[in-house]
Amino acid sequence: MINIYVHTDGQFKGNIYAKGFFHKPECRNANKDSNGNVSIGLSIAGECGIRRKRMANPRGMQLDTTLVLMEHPVFLTQGDRAYHIQCKYLEEETVVTHSIHVLKSNEKGELLQYATIGDVVYHKWSCTSQAKNKFCMTVHSCSVDDGQGNGQLIINEQGCSLDTYILDNLRYIDDLTVGQKSHVFKFADKETVFFSCMIRLQLKESMNDTCPALSREYDDLESEKSFLTHGKYNVDRESPNRSPRSVDFDISAQPLQVIDAPG
Repeated sequence: MINIYVHTDGQFKGNIYAKGFFHKPECRNANKDSNGNVSIGLSIAGECGIRRKRMANPRGMQLDTTLVLMEHPVFLTQGDRAYHIQCKYLEEETVVTHSIHVLKSNEKGELLQYATIGDVVYHKWSCTSQAKNKFCMTVHSCSVDDGQGNGQLIINEQGCSLDTYILDNLRYIDDLTVGQKSHVFKFADKETVFFSCMIRLQLKESMNDTCPALSREYDDLESEKSFLTHGKYNVDRESPNRSPRSVDFDISAQPLQVIDAPG
């Protein structure tokens, strides 16, 4: 969202709007105060015709639009003015650190490297960044395999479970933390389970935005991931011309050794 503020001489009774988009209520504003102050907020998603241009030096994105200040509430008159507005967003690099764990029983359990079929485990994925309230995280496209070419997709591209008996829908604890309980399983006649996922980090348009995963009404929204994997990624800030402004990581967990249940 780009917010533009204008101060006029005397009380303003007209409209301020994005040129060519007066017909869209979201692209114009007639609100003002008795001192002649008027403002408008325009979405950077393109509904009001904001133009975007990539900058090479410095790296970033330039946004520009034309605003019309119309003094009459209905008609354009000779005293009206148009202003070219230009904003520049410079790219920044943010270091994001992730950790993936399989824990015993719950989110406070000990790390596991060995387990027995049927054991209750807690899959936890978390991400840390110095930039607070900047990213939303989505876990998607998760699969499990035996390390010998036999695999099964269990979380789809939208981040929903394909087999809730094996792993229920992922639970998003906060913007950058996901977790879910499950029971240990393995492939027939195989001792090791390998788990891999895609992780998407998306820039918020505003620090006050609520991440989509947190606002959805899932029974059990959740992330998974098998275990102990640590890493650091450099996430380039994507300028507003990319929708969504996101980057995906392909992450594999360390193998889990699974023992057959006794009896």
